[in-house]
Amino acid sequence: MKELLTLLLFVIPIFLEGVLVSIPLTIGVLVVLYVVLRRNSIFIAMLYGLLLDIFLLRQLGVTTLFFVLFIGVLGLYERKFEIASYQFVLFATAGGATGYCLLFLHSYIFIRTVSAVLFALLLFFVIKRIYKKRFVTKHIEPIFD
Repeated sequence: MKELLTLLLFVIPIFLEGVLVSIPLTIGVLVVLYVVLRRNSIFIAMLYGLLLDIFLLRQLGVTTLFFVLFIGVLGLYERKFEIASYQFVLFATAGGATGYCLLFLHSYIFIRTVSAVLFALLLFFVIKRIYKKRFVTKHIEPIFD
């Protein structure tokens, strides 16, 4: 049941961003997924980018390239910072959402960035509440094994 709820929490924002709202929700989802699943996050970023390109009728691969580069940059800072914290989620989402808005959305950048950060923090809070025991240790165990 926990896995189904978690899967829905990670899949629904793609459809919301692609169909309903123009807030970069997937950046927040990717940051939280990177914190939870470090090793599979590149493939998930590629999948999210392709799905978002299809939903938004963009040229295939443009969003995927941005997401993969963004996850790569997060990977560079993995050893320098404690990534399983609210501060990391806040700053990583703010940087990613600002870059995404500058490249793709071009208007209301501040409002979209703030709303993406709030969504990412809320998602991270919910995931930490669902999987309390996995976040107690220094190294987070992957959720989906």
